[in-house]
Amino acid sequence: MMVQNQKNLENILNGNSERNISAVIATYKRCPHKRQPHLNPISWAAESLGNQPNIAEIIFVDDCSHDYFDSTIDYIESKISKEIKVTAIKNNERLGLGETRNVGINNAHHPHIFFMDDDCIVVSSYVLPHMQYAFEYLKSRGIPVGSLIPPVNGNSLETILTDDSEIAKVSAENGAREGTSTKFPLHYLKNPNKYLLNHERRIWQPLEVDFFYGVFLTDKKSITETGGFPTTSWRSAAGQDIEPAFVMKKSGKRIFYLPSYDINFRVLHMRYGDPEIDSVPYTFKVCGLSFDEILRVSKSKAVGHGCRVPESERLKTVILSDARLIFKFYGKRLGYENLEGLYNKFSDDMGEKESFYSAVQDLIPFLLDEEIFSKYDARYIRQRYLSEARTIS
Repeated sequence: MMVQNQKNLENILNGNSERNISAVIATYKRCPHKRQPHLNPISWAAESLGNQPNIAEIIFVDDCSHDYFDSTIDYIESKISKEIKVTAIKNNERLGLGETRNVGINNAHHPHIFFMDDDCIVVSSYVLPHMQYAFEYLKSRGIPVGSLIPPVNGNSLETILTDDSEIAKVSAENGAREGTSTKFPLHYLKNPNKYLLNHERRIWQPLEVDFFYGVFLTDKKSITETGGFPTTSWRSAAGQDIEPAFVMKKSGKRIFYLPSYDINFRVLHMRYGDPEIDSVPYTFKVCGLSFDEILRVSKSKAVGHGCRVPESERLKTVILSDARLIFKFYGKRLGYENLEGLYNKFSDDMGEKESFYSAVQDLIPFLLDEEIFSKYDARYIRQRYLSEARTIS
């Protein structure tokens, strides 16, 4: 059995295995260009996924946009390998990010699913093979792996050396979360022979973490058993990306991050429409565009698309989702610590304080409806935070 497992793993790396990954991309108003579909970010995402030898299908689910989605899909189908099926689904009404991704899950035909944002680019052709190799390696060792995360960033793709506690972890002290981006566990470099799964390909041992965001590899069974992505009444992706990870962990599944020192083993998040995105060190082309051209298009001032909310609402949605998830999955003690930490963090800026108060006001009915805490808890939180808000106003 071990010999067969090793052969299967080598086939994945050598491109000899069956294409068996469905890529799911939820999108909203990301196709503003009619005559130049190569300028629309889903074209970049599709081309980069098309370069992965284990991608079998790409499923785009459009959340009821009024743009040039259909003609952009036509462009993608004309450019991508015929071995890859492109499926385009359009919601009849706005469903939100969570439910839109769930539509993609329900239409996926293959055992593995790779989730990616509609403005992401998979940098090199070996990203998905290396991820599938690591995923299947963990499974072959009897580990109940639920998902695997690649390094993702949109500012700098240089490797960040850091301690394990700062890589996709929830603090046991205050519930604060540290992301992954392009972080690399410092202790791996001290003993590479111990932590390299594959020396020739420089594939490192996956690091167990607490959560993932919107870019990760899983198997269809694991994501389906979580109930898929949640739906919330706020528009931001905050919380909707993370909750399935907490559900997976609660059910006994384990979550891993696949670090790499190689800046080509990356998923580049272009943050389309964000004028503040910084340059990163790349010279590749996508859809015939140089990286500088892609960056210029991404920094356009388009608004009202993707999962982005107005800056005035962004902080509120982050506070609301963070606090709700910590209360729900880590209990009241850590929930209270997290809320107090957020309060202190934003205490010096009046605008940030107003966002905090508004988030707490909306948080209370969420936690009551989900029976996460009692009326006594709600009264305490109102007295602790919202009485001050009323005094200020």
